[in-house]
Amino acid sequence: MRSYSNSVFMALVSLMMAVFAGAWAEPASLLLEKGIYAEETAGDLDAAMAVYQQIIDDAEANRTYVAQAYYRLGMCHLKRGEKDKGLALLQQVVAAYPEEMELVREANKILVQDIGKRISRNDPRSWVYFESKETGRGPELRLFFEDGAEHFPASGDTLLISYLADRPWGRHPQLSVNMSDMNRVLVAFCLPERLLSDALERAELVLSMKQSAIPTVETFDLAVYPVAEAWAELSTTWMNQPRVSDKPVTLATIPVTEGTVRIDVTATVAQWLKDSTANYGLMLKVGSPFYGLAPINTATGGRKYTEEEVRQASIDELFREMAYGKIGYNYFAGLWALIVKADMDAVAREAIIKRAAELAADTAAWGYERWLCCFVLSGIGDEESIPMLTKLLLEDPFADVREGAAGALGEYNADSAKRSLEQAAGIESNQRVLAVIQKALAGEFSKGKAPRVYTEQEASQSPEVVSESHSAKGWALWRKQEFEEAEKEFEKAVEIDSENVNAWNGLGWARFNSGKPLAARTAFEKCVALEPTHPAALNGLGWVAKGQGSVDEAIAYWEKAVEAAPTATAALNGLAVTYTELGDHNKAARYYKMWLEVEPDNTDAKAGLERAIALGGKAQTEQDKKAQWVERVKALQGHKQAGFGCIPKLMNDLPPDAAYEVVHDAWGPISDDEVKRGIAKAFTFRNHPRVLDVLYLAMTDESLKVRSTANAYVSMYTFRDFAEDRGAYESWHNRYRGQPLEKVVSEGLREAVSVLLEAEGAEQRHLAELIANGLRFGSLPPVRQAPIESGLVEVATAWLKDPDVHEDLHRASGVVLRALKLDEEYLRSEILPLLERSNPRRTRSVAAGLLGAEKNTWAVGPLLEVLIECLEDTGAFRTIIWGVAKALSEIGDPRAIPTMIAAIEADNTYDTVYGVGYFGLGRLTGVRYDESHDGAWWREWWEKNKGQFPEDVQALRIPDLKGKRKDVGLREAHAGGDEDKRYLLIGGDNSAPPEGGFRLLVVLPGGDGGPNSRHFVRRIHRIVLTKDYLVAQLVAKAWSEGQSEQLVWPTRTRPWPEMEFSTEEFVEAVIEDIKAKHEVNDKHITVFGWSSGGPPAYAVSLQENTAVAGAFVAMSVFKPAQLPSPEHAAGRAFYILHSPDDQLIPMRMPEAARDTLSANGAAVLLFTYEGGHGWHGDVYEMIREGMQWLEEKQRHTDKTDEVSSGNS
Repeated sequence: MRSYSNSVFMALVSLMMAVFAGAWAEPASLLLEKGIYAEETAGDLDAAMAVYQQIIDDAEANRTYVAQAYYRLGMCHLKRGEKDKGLALLQQVVAAYPEEMELVREANKILVQDIGKRISRNDPRSWVYFESKETGRGPELRLFFEDGAEHFPASGDTLLISYLADRPWGRHPQLSVNMSDMNRVLVAFCLPERLLSDALERAELVLSMKQSAIPTVETFDLAVYPVAEAWAELSTTWMNQPRVSDKPVTLATIPVTEGTVRIDVTATVAQWLKDSTANYGLMLKVGSPFYGLAPINTATGGRKYTEEEVRQASIDELFREMAYGKIGYNYFAGLWALIVKADMDAVAREAIIKRAAELAADTAAWGYERWLCCFVLSGIGDEESIPMLTKLLLEDPFADVREGAAGALGEYNADSAKRSLEQAAGIESNQRVLAVIQKALAGEFSKGKAPRVYTEQEASQSPEVVSESHSAKGWALWRKQEFEEAEKEFEKAVEIDSENVNAWNGLGWARFNSGKPLAARTAFEKCVALEPTHPAALNGLGWVAKGQGSVDEAIAYWEKAVEAAPTATAALNGLAVTYTELGDHNKAARYYKMWLEVEPDNTDAKAGLERAIALGGKAQTEQDKKAQWVERVKALQGHKQAGFGCIPKLMNDLPPDAAYEVVHDAWGPISDDEVKRGIAKAFTFRNHPRVLDVLYLAMTDESLKVRSTANAYVSMYTFRDFAEDRGAYESWHNRYRGQPLEKVVSEGLREAVSVLLEAEGAEQRHLAELIANGLRFGSLPPVRQAPIESGLVEVATAWLKDPDVHEDLHRASGVVLRALKLDEEYLRSEILPLLERSNPRRTRSVAAGLLGAEKNTWAVGPLLEVLIECLEDTGAFRTIIWGVAKALSEIGDPRAIPTMIAAIEADNTYDTVYGVGYFGLGRLTGVRYDESHDGAWWREWWEKNKGQFPEDVQALRIPDLKGKRKDVGLREAHAGGDEDKRYLLIGGDNSAPPEGGFRLLVVLPGGDGGPNSRHFVRRIHRIVLTKDYLVAQLVAKAWSEGQSEQLVWPTRTRPWPEMEFSTEEFVEAVIEDIKAKHEVNDKHITVFGWSSGGPPAYAVSLQENTAVAGAFVAMSVFKPAQLPSPEHAAGRAFYILHSPDDQLIPMRMPEAARDTLSANGAAVLLFTYEGGHGWHGDVYEMIREGMQWLEEKQRHTDKTDEVSSGNS
């Protein structure tokens, strides 16, 4: 145990010194309030400016208050007409306090307005030009006229990166070409008004390019968009980027070169010259297949797969090439080939979807591969994959995968995908992922149909397309073994287009399989004449030749086929069998071995090899194999994915030490960085016993790219980053050289856990994620033991139980505890109690997941109890019930099936039809999820299929749980029959009122007050409230055009000129209307308003005579001058929810509401949460706590004064 006595003592001394030093200074928060009072209320600018300057001069003041002081001091100078001073102070806010995003945005509005005015006066010095740090030359606009040309350097430019979505990059215009649309550049130009648009002949955007910033592709697509609103160079970020035009003015294919690139922007510049106010500059985006810009096969260069290549390639090959690429092909060619193959072949479609779903869900798989698999599923358009993508988005521990799932869901048009994105937007804490979610919800990723075989309509466009359409039909018939019909389609194809290689090959095989070898030979020869290395046609010619007795000719054709395509198993089979027949068992053995390298589990190849060796074929020695492998690995030069694709075969063929020796001997001559990276990756992902030695080769390589890759892999074993400290890595390597991998990882985990126990904040969260990722090695018992002995279990359990712990730590706790596969004693004592309803829903959901393991049949009963409880108490319904259903399916006990069917039958909403059907019953029964599988469907299925289960399960009856949950509908109504007094009523469907009557929640939604909040409000009724509640959501009436942009809910004290009734009258009318139809408990009538709905909630509650007993107000202003007298607050309850991070509505407003209302006899609780303006964090749990507090206060009729504050 460490001693902390000295550190604690010094900390106390420091704290006391700080207290005494600051004892006589007023806090910056109080000074700021004084300054605001002097400025806004007293109108004394001099006094206010003196106070703001005092805050700025205080070196100990909080940065947030200093930023506000700069902003307000600048505004005071502007009010006094001192423009230069004011703008300089606002620029200081932008430049020095970028983290104060709302304040920066307000400052920029003024700065940009000023810039716009100066541009309109044609002042060429109104922007300052900054050179590019990367190239030394920034973007330039060149205009060509009849009498010459003029050049204009960029007057402002900046970079936007979604990876750091809230970071301003200032004067940094470098645009990188990478695999997704994750960076953009804004560039502005100041053009003098003397230029005439009629004289403009051409306008070019000139960019300086350095190849070091571009990946190894030949071309990339660049889209240039006109910007539609103002922005500022020093403060614009991904999160606050300006709007751009819907369509690019230019989409150009750019060659990767050093030097200058010119892009035509004539139309846009001509518009600027006609109307200078339209000139907000340009946005540059790199084309990307996933983010709605460029066609897939031109976005990153390289060729695509032909249709025949897609047909001939195996699914395994395409998945491998999807992840690791193929030389000469587009980065995403493999991905799109999988999508095309799925469209061609229904059987392949099912296999591809299954494989992609499994890989995407496998947390031990490579993150990039999982990311790609998300887009395979969305590219195919399989809507049954939406639930799995939703699970990844909501639960996966890795941000990259959640980002991929968000982008993929954005490609669907289904409502369920949108609901998933909306749900994730409320809980996601990673800014990069949140940026993608927001883009997905905005429809940026929405796409057309995936690539597919040509339709008849498309086929009418050209002879080539018509020919290929017939060829596609021919192959479809050939797969069905309808060879005669297939031959007819192929003949039509070649008649229309005599150069259709795919059709000639198909014609050959259709004829060969229907017993027409001579005719087949003619077709194959036509194919080879057009494409001499066509492996399928060469293979066909080989079989035709052998059938005619020309064995040597057959061997020659097959050898050409194998040379062209080493994975052509049909040709390898022909060679192996033929050489066996000829008695050349050495050559037969060689080709059988090559066949087995492609298909390791092929029984014919295994049996043939054994037979060839038994008949005299040479069995290689280990030294022979090593020598051959060294040459083979050296020969991988130039193959992009070759390292990763080849090395697993090496590891299968040789013992660990020999495999390492091969790599060691071949490493030096390898000049291709990609091959070396692939080798390092293959050893890492296999957890090869000599992986650390291979990584040492990579860590000491000359290539920075190779060293960077190796460092990432080394960190998986050491939980340390050696990128900046080569000496530390050498020391670590010397320490662990030659030691077993299990020991290395175990000690690395122990050290990481030791640091974790002392860490705090971001460092602690980062270490927690590292450890969670590292436990992918959990299959090794010593590795699991290390964190257990180090106390990680206790720490993770504490995180799981802590309702206030950071979301990242909570997520890591579930991953860690699940990976450690803890015993029944721990699960019973620590995890099982967390299912109780007193725990937060995220804790209960994770606890349910931890119980999901095949051995835990003892947990079926408790999990089913929670399932039934979810029907009785709608709180936290969806999250918990999904986790419970998944855990039951993982346990795999069929005794749970009847109760799960009963749960769907009792509820029959998306929560159970999907939640229980997909996560639970689908996996337990093997039945694929379908949204039509409601309770009645499952009951019928059980009666037909229960015979396949053990007798004790067959005897179980589906219980009747219908009384546990009532189907609550939403109905539109009009108070007093007035069409303008529209409201939506939730609850009370044909049910008897509870004792004392229904409680009533009247909702005044934020935003525009429209009906679009009904889903959120309905969710509040389901998750937060009991069945004893009615909820009435009012729909704001817009009395005139533009009203909702200024005043959503007009009141008596803040009216709108055309209004015919106030919001107070509206609320009272709704209450009376509901009372006329339902028995209502007068003690429990509450008004709930957030944002724009907050002021009217205060106004209704502060009427002298009102039926409302309390108010729940969230993220709202409080302006007493626009409200009834606060004296009417006596005896009423107010729950106020606000975030101190809210940059739109300052914290002083809810604090003023608390103080004012409590001073007048109201019971008040001000509760705070993190995240800023809007709903953040555990939204429904916060609302539940507020409603419970209000209910408690409303039970008492005496006017008890109470005031308090809380935090979440």
